Amino acid sequence: MTLLFARLARLKLIDWGPGERARLKVQRNFPWRAGGPVKKAYGNRVMQEFLKGRFDGALEFLRFEARDVSAESAAVMRRRLERLAAEFNDLAEVDSSLPARRRAGMGLLFACRPWEFSVVNALKKRIA
Repeated sequence: MTLLFARLARLKLIDWGPGERARLKVQRNFPWRAGGPVKKAYGNRVMQEFLKGRFDGALEFLRFEARDVSAESAAVMRRRLERLAAEFNDLAEVDSSLPARRRAGMGLLFACRPWEFSVVNALKKRIA
């Protein structure tokens, strides 16, 4: 463990002090770079494992909506999702001071993009 702590300290990822105490120096909520090595290595696996859940527990929620909206409405929605992500991270930061037994790992997935169900696309092509 000492060797690992020393390596992390040399990489300037932690402050390592007396009593083997370490403090993280990087953000807890860092974004994965699009096309970056972490996203390439784990992106699909994370999504698949996350979506395997039933989403029927007390703290679980999954809802999918698909509608036609303007570019302006899509931009508003994106800003709101960004604010929601920031609020999620703020709450996690506040909760980080609680004992571990009072916290649970929580994944949050929300997304929006231009999208149309492939079945609808196929029907449109057949009709046209």
